[in-house]
Amino acid sequence: MPEKEIQDYFYFMKIIPHEFLDTVKQEEWNSYSYSLAHNKKIMGDNNAPTILMKIEYAPVKMLIIKTNRDVGRFMINMCSIVGGVFVIYGLINSLFAGCTRN
Repeated sequence: MPEKEIQDYFYFMKIIPHEFLDTVKQEEWNSYSYSLAHNKKIMGDNNAPTILMKIEYAPVKMLIIKTNRDVGRFMINMCSIVGGVFVIYGLINSLFAGCTRN
């Protein structure tokens, strides 16, 4: 279906480089992630429609490292997750218990 008004079109692309380091398998590889966006609006004062394409390259590189985790660090993380669940449950329980008493 053709559009009745002349449109200005805008296209945006963001590129972010990644470096993956796998210390378990001793591998390293590079990759990129990107996001695309587009927009359009009714043409302004100029006589010709506009197509704008903007490519933005991130100036920083994301470094993702995969390593083996020792058992002590794993247990600390598990205890913090379980403790956080109990704290949130206690806060919600006390909130509802306070509402029912009044």
